[in-house]
This record gives sequence, structure tokens and C-alpha cells, in this order.
Amino acid sequence: MNCNELRKSIDELKSSCATLQESYNRMNNELSGKADFRNNYHKTAQLSDKILERYIPNFIEKNPELFDWQLGKKIEGFKDMSNEDIRRVTSAECLSDGNLLVTGFPKGSRRPYLYICQFDEANNIETIDEISIAGIKGYRTASYATLTSTQLTEDTVLIGGGDGLLCECIKDETGDWQLGEKIDGISDNHDIMAIGAVSDKKVLVSTNLGFVYEYLKDEAGRWVKKSLIASYLEGVIKTITRLPDNNILLCGLNALYEYKKNQEGEWTIIDQRASSSDTARDEIDFTYSVELSDDKILLGERFGPLYEFSKDSDDKWSLNEIDDKPICGEYKEIYGSTPEYILKLSDDKLLAVGENNNHERVLHELIKPSLIPLETLKQSLNRIIEKGETQ
Repeated sequence: MNCNELRKSIDELKSSCATLQESYNRMNNELSGKADFRNNYHKTAQLSDKILERYIPNFIEKNPELFDWQLGKKIEGFKDMSNEDIRRVTSAECLSDGNLLVTGFPKGSRRPYLYICQFDEANNIETIDEISIAGIKGYRTASYATLTSTQLTEDTVLIGGGDGLLCECIKDETGDWQLGEKIDGISDNHDIMAIGAVSDKKVLVSTNLGFVYEYLKDEAGRWVKKSLIASYLEGVIKTITRLPDNNILLCGLNALYEYKKNQEGEWTIIDQRASSSDTARDEIDFTYSVELSDDKILLGERFGPLYEFSKDSDDKWSLNEIDDKPICGEYKEIYGSTPEYILKLSDDKLLAVGENNNHERVLHELIKPSLIPLETLKQSLNRIIEKGETQ
């Protein structure tokens, strides 16, 4: 039995094992009291909770390649305060308080907004505040080609956008978010494409002309452009990710760069690769990144394939998968395309954002198998046993 047949047989479990017989052999070896299990499962189609409670966590832990992220609950949300869909969502991130910061455009407006959203009791997303970018002091431009953000502290977010927009958004004592003044240093003919926080007082900023700058917050609380990290890179940097070791990963069109601070405090490149060299595609434009673990990262294109990179034995980034099946194959099967982007909500939960075939926005949870209820796993395994497919 191949992987696709197994996925159909076990709707909730969605194992990606090579054959069902291999899965059964591993299961048998992992079970304590396996002789009793082998004798009894032929006689009954029911697995006891005691067996499952002992077997499931151990089996998943020792066979991680058989279990992948899978679809959880469909979620409603990404609407403005008037309950209209937010148009052209340009970025979204999970804040430290569990809320979401979403940037996009309200219906009938060319001016972008910041939206503060939260999960309600039904686990859907509701908007609790919206802020017009037009309120930024010193920002008079009419061009809003891009809008992005990154959280610095629990009550401070840095946002960037078209025509050199860079400013803080601060949560006041009442819990409301307020826009600060425009931060100087980026020319008006540059659009800010990505912001990455190195710390609450240090960020990297990329522009549409291929420049990456480092900004520092001085003792007076002012942001000052310190240095130019890179210029005229192969592709525009659209995602900046701080890694667990405090290195920085810059990704964009056909490129992945890792930077590290040397003993003199300067950013130096320690890894560089042409991302399309391992694939059949001429161009790959990474537009979002999701840190899956300390040494594994998911990079994706809007409505395009997903790419999983991990550190190899030489501490270099290597491509694991170019197939989109491991993370969101189910999503593509249901909605007709891969997500526009994927947002990390927690270590065990992701949020896939995309569209269906009618171009309607779709939000869907992706969860780890460890979060699947025990009863669901039990029903799945019982169906396999009833069909006699483990014999």
C-alpha cells in the first residue's frame, strides 16, 4: 500500500509511511506485551485505551518520519471592524500576548491599516482594533506598495512600508495601540520589504533595491541607522529570520544568506546558496519563513511550493524537500492551491492562509499529530484493523 492509499484509509492520522506493512511491523516492535496484542487484534476490532495510551506517544516519537503536520480546524476571520474582509493582507504575525498583528487594506481604501486580532471562544479570529497608517506623523506619501511588521517587545511593534516608511507602534497603558513618528534614514524612493528583530533595540531592514541596513535604538529612545549590512544582493530580501543561535537568515529571490556577528561586532556572511540550484525551477522567490525547530526552517512562496531546509553535518543549510505534500498537501487537495503564506502560532500549531477556487480567503489550522485526540487515533486504527490490512 502506498502513501496515498494509506492517507485515504486513515483520514485523521494521515501517516506518510512507505507501506502499511512496515508501519505494522514497527508498531508491533514498539508495543510492550506485543504477543498479547498480536493474538487479540485478530479476534476483535477494538483497541483498548490502555494499549493506545501506551503505544501512540512512543510510536510517534520513535517514527517521526511517518507523521506530518495535518489539517486541523477551518477558521473564520481576517475581517475589519465593519466585518468586511481585509483586502490584500500583506503580513501577519503572532504577538507575544497571543493576539495577531495583521496588515492590509479595508474595503474601498487605498490606505493600509494595522489590525489587532484575537482568537475568540470558538477559536475563530476577530478584529479588536484597527489603525490607519495615514496617522503617522511625518509620513505624507500616497504610495503604499508594501507593509510589513515585527514585534520588538510585548508593547512595541516596528512597521515598515512603501516610500521609506519605518515607525514604531506602541501599546499604551489602556491597551490601545498608537502610531509613533516616522523614523529617518531610509530614502523615500526605497520600499521596505522586510524587518527582522535581532533584539528589542536592534533590527535589520531590507529594501526593494537590494539593501539591508542595521538600525539601533540609542539611549534617548531614537532609532538610528548604524550600518549597511549588504547591498545589491542577488535577489530582494523579503524575509529576515533570527535563528536560535542569534544568527540572521536573509531569504529572497533565488537566494538564502546566513549572517553572523564576528568578534569586531560586524555582520559577516557564513552561508550562501542559490536556492533554485537544487530544483527544476529557474526562479524561487521566498516571501515568508516559518521556524519549525532549532535547525529546521520552512520557506515558501505566496501560492507556491514549500521548501524545507535543515542544517547538515557541516552546519550549512541543505534542502530536505521540494514537494509541498509534507506540510500542506491536504490544503492543496481541498482548496486547489497551496497557501499564500503560513504563520506560526505555536510550536504545535500553524495557520495556513490562502484562497479557494472561488478566490475566497481561507484560513486553516495545521497541527501536529501529538495534538490529535486519542479517540480519533483509536477510531483510525480500528478501521485499519477491521479491514484486515495489518495482516
